[in-house]
This record gives sequence, C-alpha cells and structure tokens, in this order.
Amino acid sequence: MSEKLGWRIFWSIIVLLGLASIGLTITAYATPVPENSSAMLEAAKIFFLCLGGSGVILSTYFSAVSIYFSSKNIILQRKLNIIENTFELLSRWDDPHFLDARKWTRKAKEEKPDTSDNNLIKKIKENEELKQSVVLVLNYLEHVRFSLETNRIDRKLFKRALGETLVDIAKRFEPYAETLGQQNKEDLKELIGYLEKD
Repeated sequence: MSEKLGWRIFWSIIVLLGLASIGLTITAYATPVPENSSAMLEAAKIFFLCLGGSGVILSTYFSAVSIYFSSKNIILQRKLNIIENTFELLSRWDDPHFLDARKWTRKAKEEKPDTSDNNLIKKIKENEELKQSVVLVLNYLEHVRFSLETNRIDRKLFKRALGETLVDIAKRFEPYAETLGQQNKEDLKELIGYLEKD
C-alpha cells in the first residue's frame, strides 16, 4: 500500500464516519424521546457516542497502517543487512591476513596431482606456518558455512563471486579437516553442498 492510497482510505473513513454520525444524530432527533429528556439532548448523546466510536476506529486504522509500514521497513532492512553481510564476508577474503594463506592454497593445488592425502596432511603438520595458514582458511570456510546456514548472506551473490574457488579449496583440504575431527569434515561437506546446489 502506498502512502497516497493510505491517505485516500483515511479520508474515505472520515467521510463515512461523518455521514454515519450525522445520519444517526438526525435519526435520534426525529425519534420520540422519553418525557424527562429532549430531542436535542438525545441527538447530542448520539453525536458524541459516534464521535467516540470514530476516535476508536481512526486510532485502530492508524495502528494498522503503522504496523504495515514498519513491517515493510523491517523487510527492507533485513535485505540491506544480507547484502552488507555478503559484501563484508567477500571483502574479508581479500584481507592481507589471507594473502599468504591463499598463496599456499594455490601452491597446494598445483602440487595436488602429485601429492597423496597422507603426504598433504604430513606436510601441513610438519610446518607450523603452513598449518596456521590452512587453519585460517578453514576458519573462513566455517564462517561462510555458518552464514549460509543462517541466511546471513545472499547465497547466489556469494556463490557467483567465490563459490567455485571455495569449493575447490574445501575439497582440497577435506583430508586435513578430518584430522581435526569428524565435525570439521561434515561442516566442509555441508559448505560444499551449499555452494554447489542451484
């Protein structure tokens, strides 16, 4: 409902209430009255009763309109928050802290055809700097998974920007993630599922 339509409805209600009040007042004035009252007094009573009823109807209308517009604002704010969260998570991927970690993941991709899962795990565990890089990337992947699971980010936009890259990295480090616990492996599989489905 637009603001213009809201005002049209408001003025229509005012006119209808006014006409109803006038009609009821005239009817009360024309109706025979008890001996201890006058037609004017009865008409005034009816008019003020109508006026009170009109106030209730108008306040109910304004409450309904207020709720309608605030719900629209909430929905719009939610959409804006999702876009902001998506942009923020994408921006973190370009953070300088990830640069070294990403360089190593690219190197691991080049070596992957010639490296078994066991050798990859061994190589990561033997090199503390390497291990920190992989854990940093896995933590980022966990943030992405959680954000997708809770609908904090726009899946389509995120998938278009980083989907293939993150799926590739997640699959590459699945064997190492499993050494950190079964839950880590399941979380990576879940992330891959989120990013691969249409």
